[in-house]
Amino acid sequence: GVPVPRTRGEARQLLGVDEGAAAAEVERAYREQVTRCHPDRVAGLHPSIRGQAEGLTVALNAARDLLLGRAPRRRAQRASG
Repeated sequence: GVPVPRTRGEARQLLGVDEGAAAAEVERAYREQVTRCHPDRVAGLHPSIRGQAEGLTVALNAARDLLLGRAPRRRAQRASG
């Protein structure tokens, strides 16, 4: 899977934005990437692909939050059964 970025540099690299990118640019890059890989978009595909999409979405969320100075999101716990 895609590792969750731990530094601003890793976050910029994942989102494909330059150092000093404005918040609007970070948000645009995030939206472009998450639109392509969101788990809902690949819901009918193989479970391994869905898992990769979910991991990438988590990493993209973390990258955006890191660059915009937001508190990290907690992953939602899925109900079992």
